[in-house]
This record gives sequence, C-alpha cells and structure tokens, in this order.
Amino acid sequence: MANILARFVALVASVALTVALVEALLHVYPPLIPLPVFYQLPGGGRYLQSLVFDQPVELGFRYKPNQDVTFSFGPDDPTILQNQAEDIALRDDPTVYRLRLQTDENGFINPSPTRETYGIVMTGDSFMGLSAEEHWVDWIMSGTSTRVLNLGMPGWGPQAEAAALRRYGVPKQPKEMLLAYFEGNDLWDAAQYEARRASGLSWVAYDLRGTSFVDRLVLPKLVPWAVRQAQRRWADDTDRTYRYPRNVEAGGRPLALVFADLYVMRLTTPRADIEGSQNFAWTADALRAARDAAAAAGARLTVVYIPSEEHVYLPLIQGTPHVEAILPGLFTVRVGPDGLLGDSATPVDAPTLYAHLDDQRQAVLALLAREGIPAVDLTPAFAARAAAGEALYNYADTHWNAAGHKLAAQAVSDHLNGVAAAPAP
Repeated sequence: MANILARFVALVASVALTVALVEALLHVYPPLIPLPVFYQLPGGGRYLQSLVFDQPVELGFRYKPNQDVTFSFGPDDPTILQNQAEDIALRDDPTVYRLRLQTDENGFINPSPTRETYGIVMTGDSFMGLSAEEHWVDWIMSGTSTRVLNLGMPGWGPQAEAAALRRYGVPKQPKEMLLAYFEGNDLWDAAQYEARRASGLSWVAYDLRGTSFVDRLVLPKLVPWAVRQAQRRWADDTDRTYRYPRNVEAGGRPLALVFADLYVMRLTTPRADIEGSQNFAWTADALRAARDAAAAAGARLTVVYIPSEEHVYLPLIQGTPHVEAILPGLFTVRVGPDGLLGDSATPVDAPTLYAHLDDQRQAVLALLAREGIPAVDLTPAFAARAAAGEALYNYADTHWNAAGHKLAAQAVSDHLNGVAAAPAP
C-alpha cells in the first residue's frame, strides 16, 4: 500500500512539474501562445511579452528594438473575436499567413538600422502592424517612390502616435507626416491613455490591477481553447445555424461577412455625443500636437481616416433580414455623465444604426477641416469596392487583407502625388 501511495505521489509530482515547466516556457517564450489566447489574458497578454515589448512612459509601449521574428497568423480564427467565437462558423480552408516582424533600433516595424532621413513618416495603431502578407507602407513607398518610416504600434491611440511623431519623426526631416486614424477604437484608446497616465502606473502594472496569480496563468486558458478548437474542427455541425458569416452577394460576387459587435455598437453614437465627449477633446488635442510636430519638422500632417469593416459593409445588408440577425444583445454607445463614451442600456435597432453610421466620420473630418489638417478619407474608396463585391478585410480578424492594404496605399499615394504635382500658390 505504501508503495502504491509513493508511486501516486511521484506521478502527481511529475505531472505538476511538467505543467509548471510548460507554463514557465510559455512565459519565457510568448510566441508559442496562440494569438486568441493572448487576447483572453489581462491586458491582452502584454505582461508576458517582455521579450517583445518595451514600456516607455510617454508612448505606453513599443516593440523591443532589433527583433527579427517569423510567426504564423490565422486571420480566420473565430476566437480572435473572443466572446463571439461560438457565433462564427469555421472556414473549410482557413487562411494562415507567415509574417515576419522586423523592428528597427527604436522598436518600430522597419528594417534596422533606419536611414538619416525619410520623405514620409507614418504612425497609427494596429493598421500599421502586420495583418496580411502585403503591407500598405510598402505599397506607399512604391506608389510615391519615397522612403517611408513606420512609427505605428498595435494598441496605440492618438496621444502616443503624436508623441512618436514628435520624438522619432521630427529628426528624420520628412516632407510628409501621416497619422492613421481608426474609427473603431481611437476615441476609446484616447480615454484609456489618459486613465493610464493619471494612474501613475506603467501600462503593464495598469493591465494587472485587480488580477490574481491564477488570472495570469496561460494554461487554464490555452487548454480549453485547444480542446474547443479540436471539437469544432471535427464536430458535425452541418445543421447548426451560426450568426456569422452573413453570406451575401454584391456586384455579382459572394461575400462572407463577419462583424465585431463592439465596432457595430460604436457606429450608433450620435455626432453630438461624440463632439461633446472628453474622448473627442483628447483626440483633438492629440491631432493638434501631431500637426505641430509636423510643422517642427518642416513637414505637413495628413490624417488618413480608416473606416471599420462594419462601416464599409453594413450598407450592403441594409433593409435585409441579415440586419436583425446581428443586432440582438447589442447596445448603443452614448456619452455618459462623466463625459466619456460608453455602452448605454438601450438596445441597438436598425434605424438607429443606419442613422448614425457616418456620424464619427463627419465629426472627425469636420474637426480636421477646422484645424487646417488635410485628410485622406478611405471610406468612399472602400465602400465602392465593397459594393463591387471585393473583400478588403480578413474574415475574423478586423484588419485589412492584402487587397485592403493595396487599396489604402493607392488612395494615400494618389493624394501625396497630387500634392507633389500641385503648382505652388
């Protein structure tokens, strides 16, 4: 009996040690963790990415310098959208990209070392990151025959972007500075930036507030994710009706549309709420700071307005049963008593959604016009291609596919080339 007990204890100890070693390995080498699992961790797993991320106070965070990492990215994986994963059907032949992340001596996505000068300096959030095997920065370089420095970072908002232009862009003496504004989250990221700055904590410490040791473990999230992936891949769900994709036809071509609930909700905010919010005030201040940074470099700032997939493709299903199928459980976004934009208790209905679809765009473009900041609005070009049945965004991931990157670059290049060709006043 004692021998059996000893063997049992040894087995338990061996299993526990193995689990601990695997957990430690995942902490030491985070690229082993699937991206959807990262999203489930506190702060999106930023606290684990010490090998990849640095946390300068003014910027919040950036990549570690001089990295060269190749990784796989599955943009069709429904778990990217976390709570919506069970509502999204798997694709029969999911796309997997092999992407190479190279960072320069300052931790941005550029070959290292950087040049002394660049004709164009760009910044923005995750649309400046890697979401396809082609990238709009490369296409802009090709379309303008000008070197482009990428100072963008996934997860950033307008304040960090303005700081990056000032700190890293001005010394490069560009002629043009571009700031990519994404309507899906920039107003909300502006509020997050101010909350983190006011806390006096680093971004990682802020992410981990109120979390426990167990909350920070990877395996309790990785194992259920892997099991569910296997179950869904092998299950016979031919009789199941999924909320997504919404299979539609446009321009005689089929489209499989998947919308992020959060981005649908954020299209319901009236313009008055947007312009009266503290989010908008912080964003306006950041855009002015970016304009001033450009002026200090002898350059001109242009803001590139990036619409969400939801903004681009929702018009294709207006007035159809598809709309009512996607709205249950969604709530409108309004300005609260604290001056911040947030979810209300009012469910989203189709008339409200379509009445305010363009409100943030109108508010931001009007602000830029008042401030004398030129804009490249990608919405018309993307809407036209969408109406022709072209897929411009990834399936579950909310960012552009290669076609989206190329179209955005074409619009920006046409604008910059037109500016360069314009006669002096």
